[in-house]
Amino acid sequence: MAHHRMSTITKDWVPHELTPDEKNEVHQATLNLISTIQQLTMEKERIAPKIDGRLETQLFIARVDYRIKFARIFRFSDLPTEIVLNIFHYVVWAQPDSASSTAARMRLTWVAHSWRKVALADATLWNVIWWNDSPTFARSKAFLERAGNAPKDIRIDDTADPQPMSVDTLRGLMGRIMPRIASVRVLIVILREWDSVLFIVDQLRAVQFVESPMILNRLELHRNGSPYIQLGAGYRGPYREAMPLLGGSWFPSIRHVSVSGIQLDWFHSPIQNLTILDLRKIPLNRAPSLEQFLTILRSSPGLAKLILDGAGPHFMNRRLEVIDFDPIPMLNLRSVALADFSCPYMIYLFSMLYAPNVRDLTVLNLQGEDYTPFYHLMTGKLPNVRVLTIFAAKLEEVTLEDGSVVPAPGRREAVVRWLESMPNVAFFRFGTLHQNYLDCFLADPRKIPEKDRLYPQNTVILPNLRILEWQRMDVREVVEWANKRKALGVVLNKMYLNQATADLIHADRQVAAELKNTIEPPGNIFLLRPGHKAPEETTLQRS
Repeated sequence: MAHHRMSTITKDWVPHELTPDEKNEVHQATLNLISTIQQLTMEKERIAPKIDGRLETQLFIARVDYRIKFARIFRFSDLPTEIVLNIFHYVVWAQPDSASSTAARMRLTWVAHSWRKVALADATLWNVIWWNDSPTFARSKAFLERAGNAPKDIRIDDTADPQPMSVDTLRGLMGRIMPRIASVRVLIVILREWDSVLFIVDQLRAVQFVESPMILNRLELHRNGSPYIQLGAGYRGPYREAMPLLGGSWFPSIRHVSVSGIQLDWFHSPIQNLTILDLRKIPLNRAPSLEQFLTILRSSPGLAKLILDGAGPHFMNRRLEVIDFDPIPMLNLRSVALADFSCPYMIYLFSMLYAPNVRDLTVLNLQGEDYTPFYHLMTGKLPNVRVLTIFAAKLEEVTLEDGSVVPAPGRREAVVRWLESMPNVAFFRFGTLHQNYLDCFLADPRKIPEKDRLYPQNTVILPNLRILEWQRMDVREVVEWANKRKALGVVLNKMYLNQATADLIHADRQVAAELKNTIEPPGNIFLLRPGHKAPEETTLQRS
């Protein structure tokens, strides 16, 4: 609403120096808006706690109008340079995405010569550099020069380009970046071609010879191309042998490592002291061994977040179901995400961890086989989970003699017992859940045998669940499910949707109203921008 209102008022505005009459007119309009805001605020306080939607809208619009009018006569040029820079930083870093942030930085240099001079003098305005302005990369090169010796966050990404970045193109980019590598704080590389991403791995081997202290904190290397094929006998490129990460050297500053779809020499990569480890889409024959993986965990006692998506330690020369190792105490681990694993492998992974303080658990793709043993293992292991995410889950089913289809014996009971063991879940994110899986959240935990219950005082599953975020679901299924939870005495007070889901619901006003009615007033439904998290999720993860 604010964006629409501001666009409506400013769309015909032509910047110019105001005449004395115009200044007086704007000044009087500003005073009138201040008076209107005061009157509306007093009326709002008078009728509290009652909420008048029309009054709220009028107050909101008046405040937006005030910000526009007041800005036209505010003596910005009289502000001290330090305050101007603080404002510039707010403008740049408050943008919803990197593209908007980049555009905001350039616009700051277009308004006036004084603004340009102030902006160019501050290296920290330019130290986030996204190399996606091919083919010349003129903007990125300029930002790199302007950033000077400031700590730099660099991202190289060709996923949105018509053609993948070639090795020759990357050679030019790295020729500019590597002389400044000691001042790089964040390096994120997302490329489609094998030779391109392995060229980056090769170039980074040179950091072992850098004499200046390294400040690299976050390193992400992703091969995002298609098809998903690991290098094999048919590969004819120059990187046939796996290379160690950073040439086998390591730096105390590194806390975040993310590797996706890339072969590495894990034996000679002394990864340690991490707070975030993120491995994705690495075939087992190219993954770290069990001992190498356990060494990373043991040497990272401060690990707070672990993501394993189709990647994890291999189990060559051993039977997967044989758990002959002790779990590693990971008392600082707060967030765990596992995706695209078989049930035996999920058990293999979780058997490595003793992590009772996990607050955020994500599991994806629990379908296609019987995951009952996994649910049995997990029951009681993570009692402090506050944020639960489940995507693509379904219980195995059987057809009875009367033709009805029901979950196979023991499947539903295992999920119910697992959910019952996490009573502190307050935020649930889900998508592509089968109806028989959603029904587990409606089960009566009192039907669990008394000897198997961990929280006999609870009469419902997840009694503290108050916030939902969902996608890729039939909205009527969600409405029905939420109303059934409401009938059990567990009422939602907030719901989050992405843009695609919101658009579908907005097209049907009746469905939108039914969905909103599942939420306890004054709660509401909120839109989440891409890449953003609900504030409650962040709070719960840190609790």
